Amino acid sequence: SKTLQNIDTIEQMLRHRNKAFASYSLDQRLKMVNVMTFERHPPEKLICKEGHMATSFYFVLAGKVEVFSINNGIKQRMNVIGGGESFGRLAILGDTRLASNSCASTKALLLILGDYHKVDENNDPTLLEKQLLYLAGFEPFSTYPDFLEHVNQEAKIRIFDTNDVILTEEDNHSHVCIILQGGAKAQKNLKFVQKKITHVWNRFDPDVPLQKDEELIEKEVDIQEFVPRDHFPGLPITILDAAEMETLPDEIMGQLKTGCNYRVISTTKTKICVIKTLDLVKHAPEQLLNEFLGGNNLYQPNTLALQDSVLDRRKWEQYKKGVLHET
Repeated sequence: SKTLQNIDTIEQMLRHRNKAFASYSLDQRLKMVNVMTFERHPPEKLICKEGHMATSFYFVLAGKVEVFSINNGIKQRMNVIGGGESFGRLAILGDTRLASNSCASTKALLLILGDYHKVDENNDPTLLEKQLLYLAGFEPFSTYPDFLEHVNQEAKIRIFDTNDVILTEEDNHSHVCIILQGGAKAQKNLKFVQKKITHVWNRFDPDVPLQKDEELIEKEVDIQEFVPRDHFPGLPITILDAAEMETLPDEIMGQLKTGCNYRVISTTKTKICVIKTLDLVKHAPEQLLNEFLGGNNLYQPNTLALQDSVLDRRKWEQYKKGVLHET
């Protein structure tokens, strides 16, 4: 049977055996493994029939599959799909009838994704029970088991490869990501004005047009590291006033709908748990909410302060270079 632990092992095996499967993100691959099955087909076995509704998406692990159509009784080959390739995705996404036949032209080992539309659902009682037991081994859920019981059904586990983007600046604060394993960092793209000749940097003001001797410089800045138990995006301090409320006040809802002003990328293979912010506020005990609002709660960092920090660091580095040059 598939457990949260051996799903990871299956994903690693398939990633090395099938290029088409490997082209998806780690999170997508793990969700696919959770619902896929294996099939073996002898030569000439019909796999998909033209005109039938698309119900599955296939990865070819070994052997070959011929794609063909029949026109006026004449067979017309359209493609031959070999190991490492896939077929059927566009048809199942479009919920359309198949425009061609597919049959094994040799012995074929296929990976069948028959529940593609259910890949992101999380309502299987068995899987929810497994997830509950799994999350109970991580903080803060191990310390607050009652909180886990309340949020488990809506919680989702996500896994990211190194340097995957977990959160973008367009994402709002409707969900909270809690790191279970691995690590991540918050980054911010800052803009500066540079003098073309002297290379002196200054703050960029979008309301002030650039002069002829100036150019725009962009710099990606690391602003905070995240480790297990840390969360992002940060939460407004006002959520303490809404603890245990069924619905949040309009003021707080407005804050949560505001786009995050930084992005988060994984620094290693990282596993996170995603829960709704409303569930957090409704079910988290006051002590846990206070912990969330503690030291690593990165809520809307001040852009001007970050710019000044970069400028100060740049001046210091230039000063040190000047001193070394003089000596």
